[in-house]
Amino acid sequence: MKLIKINNEMNLMHIKTDKFNTLTVSLVLRTKLSRETATKNALIPLILGRGTAKYKDIQSIQAKQEQLYGAIFDTNVIKKGEEQLVQIFTECLKTPDCVVETLSFLREAAVNVLTKGDGFLPKYFNSEKENLKNQILSRQNDRMEYSKLRCIEEMCREESFGIYGDGYSEDISSIENTELLTHYKRLLRENPIEFVVVGNIETEKIAEEINRLFSGVERENAKSFEKPRLETIRRDAPQNVTEEADVLQGKLCVGIRSSAERTGDEFYNFLLANEIFGGIPESLLFSNIREKESLCYHIRSFAYRFKSIILVQAGINAADRDRTAEMIVNQLEVVKNGEFSESVFENSKIGLIKRFESVSDYQSHLMDFCLTQHMLEDSDSIAEIVNRISKATKDGVVNAVKDACIDTYYSLLPRSEVI
Repeated sequence: MKLIKINNEMNLMHIKTDKFNTLTVSLVLRTKLSRETATKNALIPLILGRGTAKYKDIQSIQAKQEQLYGAIFDTNVIKKGEEQLVQIFTECLKTPDCVVETLSFLREAAVNVLTKGDGFLPKYFNSEKENLKNQILSRQNDRMEYSKLRCIEEMCREESFGIYGDGYSEDISSIENTELLTHYKRLLRENPIEFVVVGNIETEKIAEEINRLFSGVERENAKSFEKPRLETIRRDAPQNVTEEADVLQGKLCVGIRSSAERTGDEFYNFLLANEIFGGIPESLLFSNIREKESLCYHIRSFAYRFKSIILVQAGINAADRDRTAEMIVNQLEVVKNGEFSESVFENSKIGLIKRFESVSDYQSHLMDFCLTQHMLEDSDSIAEIVNRISKATKDGVVNAVKDACIDTYYSLLPRSEVI
């Protein structure tokens, strides 16, 4: 990845590769996650995707895409660590004309927003408020995902990481149109903007074109973001949170804290620890709790890089909750003591290496990889990461999770079965 600082806290990250027939360009507006602004920030990309001053509706946008030989355009919001990213994404052919036209369209979508008076076009503002509300309310439709989000919310209630990246339904009605446009203009004026590009084109050409197109955008007060610090809150004892819902199968999520580094050998040893614990089919959680004890229908663990957190997710019968939770604790101790087999260790290495190697097969994955590395000031390439993983030792894995401890037990159980 090549990093070029353009001007006024605008950066270009470029992975030059001839693996793809298209060029992807993403404009990412970085914001700090805040309970006060999370819903506003989540609403902005929905409105931006509806139209611009020049292309006033979806039909006009689609017509422009067809002129660019089927270029792709999308907007969304992403939660990454304790930041909320407003993203405008384009994909186009690698012809010089298409590249210039696509970058021009990217500027149009980000800067020349469709307004009426001092606010966004009311029709789009109102309809996207309703769409966002429905999207937020639909979180509960996937009970397993919902339980994972709730566990993170309870676990990190005093930290920005516990804030929902797509906002809160109860905040939507109070958002005013003119206030939202003012808020967006301030973000565009003051916050870091990252351009992430994947494709076979000269880096200098892309940088020159971005500089030309965005030089007129007011950025005099733009501020940089420092590398996010790893701040964790340690409890004296794990907390227990239980909720009832209209579900047939109970859900148990267990949040685990650690202080593992987010870069270098310790981080990849931390990832390996998670694979051994519950990330692969041969993992300790699956083999011992799901297969041997038949205590759950499903069990897996996930590692969250920006917070050095591991989250266990299990589908259970309510009556088996306490026994399942006890065995999760036991299996964590097995990892911390290095009492796992060489086979599980090696298979975890193989699986993790394949996962990183597969990043280069997808442009979207490469873009996400670039952005994460940049935010954490990590210069490792995929090849260097693979080398670190291949050289990892059992002692390194044990050391990476030596202080890991249970923070939160979250249970979502059928009504009248809270035990």
